[in-house]
Amino acid sequence: GTGHGLTAHDATARIVHALEAGISQWPQRPDMSLLRRLLDDCHEAAKGTVGAAITLALIDRANATLHHVGIGNSCIREFSPSGWAGVAREGAIGLRYRTPLLGSHRLKGGEAVVLFSDGLSSSRVRQMRRLTARQTEPAAIADLRMSTAKPDDEASCLAATCF
Repeated sequence: GTGHGLTAHDATARIVHALEAGISQWPQRPDMSLLRRLLDDCHEAAKGTVGAAITLALIDRANATLHHVGIGNSCIREFSPSGWAGVAREGAIGLRYRTPLLGSHRLKGGEAVVLFSDGLSSSRVRQMRRLTARQTEPAAIADLRMSTAKPDDEASCLAATCF
């Protein structure tokens, strides 16, 4: 999340450019250390902007593991009643950059994973995880999540099923 308006658009454009440049140089089988480098690149690109909250994720299919790293008010969670939750460090890409925490979670297959910004309530996510069937389609999860968005805040959500 970057906020609203032209200043947020500038931050987003710089960050997207850094992501595209970084990903284009990845090896055939990237590892989790590359996530940290990519987040560092996003921070450098966003300096002088309003900043952003970002969580990046990488699925290592060979080892059935999801790796993630984040800065700011963004979250990653397994969307199930007893699912894991990833941690993003306080701060903002481009402004207040603390050493990111790299996280990893083993995948059993078929998990729905949700990344979302602070415009969506974490407590509502926990409540919905308890009430939603395990095999709910990712698009339905994203729609459900966006229906709880705060009316005065930007919100983003990405939901995916892990192989």
